Amino acid sequence: MGTGVMGLMNSRGSVASQFQSQFSYCIGDLRDSNHSFNTLALGYDAVLEGMWTPILNYSSKVYVRLQKILVAGEALDIDPIVFEGSIYGGGTVLDSGAPLSYLTDEAYRKLRAKVNESIADNTAGKSDLSTLCRDDLEEYEVPFVRFVFDRGAELFLGFSSLFHRASPRKHCMSVRSSSSVGLDEKLSLIGLYAQQLHNVGYDYNNGRVYFWESGCVR
Repeated sequence: MGTGVMGLMNSRGSVASQFQSQFSYCIGDLRDSNHSFNTLALGYDAVLEGMWTPILNYSSKVYVRLQKILVAGEALDIDPIVFEGSIYGGGTVLDSGAPLSYLTDEAYRKLRAKVNESIADNTAGKSDLSTLCRDDLEEYEVPFVRFVFDRGAELFLGFSSLFHRASPRKHCMSVRSSSSVGLDEKLSLIGLYAQQLHNVGYDYNNGRVYFWESGCVR
């Protein structure tokens, strides 16, 4: 899995490098490619607003430091070291090409369990690494989730960011365990469902990613 579908990684010769090494996007509805508030801005038109977190120089992919995950305002009991990476592997990648997010197994287990307390999907007998799904899920049942990064930048995941419709009646959580799809189990990847309704601005010159919960309405 890469860092985007348009060559927007941080490398010489990429599309981003041809536009002052900065760009931003805002996705109002990932399921609707014609949504009027799905936008991409390149170069000096990029929107670099909100809180920012440093880009870590592990590779041309956009690595950031995820520090904690909150569910309904309560921080999950996850040692931040599980999100740490190096040039040898692990870490957290911000991906503009993948729709789903993937967490280390330890982090996923705890997020899945906490969300399941609210939606009560009756998972008896299922693996704690299995995909969390439920029929007839209502928006009010789903707790707000926050991904908190270095320097306090945050992504807020409401109903449409945390769950997606898998069939007419069934919704499934848009976060999976990394090992379930053959990724490095120490790697976390933040996909586009988690970034919905945020303006995400990349400033490669200064090594920053900006998150702004704008609603993607301007």
